[in-house]
Amino acid sequence: MLGASQFDRATATYGLAHFGKSLFWFISEILFAFYLSEICHVPAAYMGIILAVGLLCGATADACVGRWFTFNLSNANGAGRLQLTGAFASAITIVLFFATSIVPETLRVFYATALSICFRGCYALYDLPQNALMSIATVSDTARSTVATTRAFFSGLASFIVCLSTGYLLSEDGDSSATQRFISIAFGVSLIAVLSAFILQRQLRNIPGAGIQSPEKVPPMSNTRSSNFPSAIWIIVGMCLATAMSGSVFNKLEPYYAAYVIDTPFWGGITLAGLAAGQTVSQPVWGYVSRRVSRQQHICFCAGMIIVSAGLFWLFAGLPTVVLPCAVLLGAAFGGMGMVQWATFADQVAKLPAYQTGRAFGVLTAAIKGGLAVTVLSVGLGLRAFDYRGTQSGGVVALMCLSVITGASIVLALVHLLSLRRL
Repeated sequence: MLGASQFDRATATYGLAHFGKSLFWFISEILFAFYLSEICHVPAAYMGIILAVGLLCGATADACVGRWFTFNLSNANGAGRLQLTGAFASAITIVLFFATSIVPETLRVFYATALSICFRGCYALYDLPQNALMSIATVSDTARSTVATTRAFFSGLASFIVCLSTGYLLSEDGDSSATQRFISIAFGVSLIAVLSAFILQRQLRNIPGAGIQSPEKVPPMSNTRSSNFPSAIWIIVGMCLATAMSGSVFNKLEPYYAAYVIDTPFWGGITLAGLAAGQTVSQPVWGYVSRRVSRQQHICFCAGMIIVSAGLFWLFAGLPTVVLPCAVLLGAAFGGMGMVQWATFADQVAKLPAYQTGRAFGVLTAAIKGGLAVTVLSVGLGLRAFDYRGTQSGGVVALMCLSVITGASIVLALVHLLSLRRL
């Protein structure tokens, strides 16, 4: 089973597979928008529409995968096979997406939209099974905390690598050279993702049948409505949604901050990598904290830390040497928040019948991607409102920091609601 320790073979293999999946996620979150607007020269408004349509289709795909693959998502072996299929399909589509800039300009919007939809659909097959394993392949809250910490560590490592690559990707050698760099990054990431998903699929064969149910024991879809989930599930979904939406605005504007506020590829890449480094190196601390305080206390502490560190980031945004430790602190806060929110959600899902696992995680990821569609449209429209490449580049920082401060404030309100319900 997963979560026996952070260093046992099964948990480490799961973390490695999550690393491969997270590389895809952070590339889509951090680089897709910049690639379309600055390399493919797609207008910012169209860029927002392209990515929003893809995310909405991804949200629909999550809901459908959770409904259609109920049996696969109720046992470890089935989830392992499904995530391997999704990894391979996602690898193909992300490479093709980064070929958008070599497509004739008159077809770029249509091509990018089609590939964005295909990638999000394939990613649902990759993402949902790995998420479901947090509940169906663990046996206790402690094990789920361990798995969540492991996920957050490898997620932070993936974010660190993607952010560190921005210096290389932002080098000014012309659009043709930039296209080659983006495609080469996509090939390298795809190799890691598929190989790690294959290793996880092999490892899951050795895990006892956690949550296995035969197809005839799975109730019909009409009896597994998501509306039957307890209120705690929906409150935690709200927390995750607020965090994801605010963090998405921050992530999507990071390359613009690096290119037009700091205006130095080296310091831009280092600062963005500092955010990811904070998330990664802080995970042993968050693992310790999760064993000493309640989930709600943990969430409140991380929310307060996000608000303070975002304020410091905003204050010192134009001073790279000063803003770097602020970025590390903010990354650590987000790392702790992501870890405890996913662990809390997995705790609640573990209390449900196994056949509802896929539906529950499908609801969560569908809600998040729907929210991200709204944020990417907002980013596209927001960038049209001011001269972010020139004298008004400071507006980029304001949008980044205000978004995460607002998101953390909403989380605090939802934690209070959760405590009122004594859940």
